[in-house]
Amino acid sequence: MLAAVMSLAGCRHGPYAPRGYGPGQASYEHTERIIFADRSLVRDLKVVTLDGRKEPDGRYKAYAELENQTARNLPVLVQAQFRDASGRLTQDATNWRTIVMPPNSVTSYEAISMNDEAVDFVIRVMLARRH
Repeated sequence: MLAAVMSLAGCRHGPYAPRGYGPGQASYEHTERIIFADRSLVRDLKVVTLDGRKEPDGRYKAYAELENQTARNLPVLVQAQFRDASGRLTQDATNWRTIVMPPNSVTSYEAISMNDEAVDFVIRVMLARRH
């Protein structure tokens, strides 16, 4: 009996209203082509080149050059996700890739969409942490 009462006690909360963006607001996912998920990366990395184009086979290629502005190796995780013509994120995303950027150097990253629906991209970068 006690177990039944305890299990029902946890169900008192909700339903929860979803959070959304108000008029004139948008997430970085919809306004930026590159997103630094860690605040320190804004200081440590500089975007040298950020470009995208359709390949001859119709797939879309995203390309970025990032400069490590620190005097140490900088391990980061990088992922690209592609957008369709209406601006929606597609299910076409690359796996997270670990890149160790040497001190004070420029490192390139490129990704190609799996299909010809993509017309734009967003690249996400975050620090690689040891678990």
